[in-house]
Amino acid sequence: MANETLIKDLENASRIAREAESAPLLGGSIGLMWASLATIALMAHGAVLAGWIDIPVAMTGLIWATYGILGTILSALLGRRISSKPGCHSLANRAAEGAWVAGGMMIATFAISLVVAMFMGKIDVVDFNFIPPAAFAISAVINGMLAKLTGYGYLKFGAIMSGVATAVTLIMVRQPEMYFVAGGLLIVSGVIPAFIETRRAN
Repeated sequence: MANETLIKDLENASRIAREAESAPLLGGSIGLMWASLATIALMAHGAVLAGWIDIPVAMTGLIWATYGILGTILSALLGRRISSKPGCHSLANRAAEGAWVAGGMMIATFAISLVVAMFMGKIDVVDFNFIPPAAFAISAVINGMLAKLTGYGYLKFGAIMSGVATAVTLIMVRQPEMYFVAGGLLIVSGVIPAFIETRRAN
């Protein structure tokens, strides 16, 4: 009798573990929020460079500061909701969370390093244009890794389009129009895949 109970308990534990590992990725809402905010920030940055928004180019840093602060606050709020959902501790979800946190930290490190270098007189303002290609490259790696782990087609699409965006923005890195192109490419490579991921999790 005790053996039968133990076997049933092990079977239940195994079933629960399999269900957790097959759970969909739950970070779509956070990804959608960040991608949407970044698209708006890229377009606003481009509008400043084009003279459509009448503020000094040096003030574009405020756009990105607002993006970072607002995104961090919303991430904390959305993260609380996700942490209570079934499957949030699955391998894929833990890998996705760790990869995107690390990726975000590297993008921030890259941007802060450029700010420091500019104040030291080692780079020009135009060198900040390398941030979008770097961000797309990091996104391509993360989406590619998660696509391999999960087999999800929308992640493969996101990885490929992020790679394309990396190449295109690097080619245009000295052109102010790059920010508008980067915003459009982010809709395809980031907003759409994150929207699909959000729908799958619901």
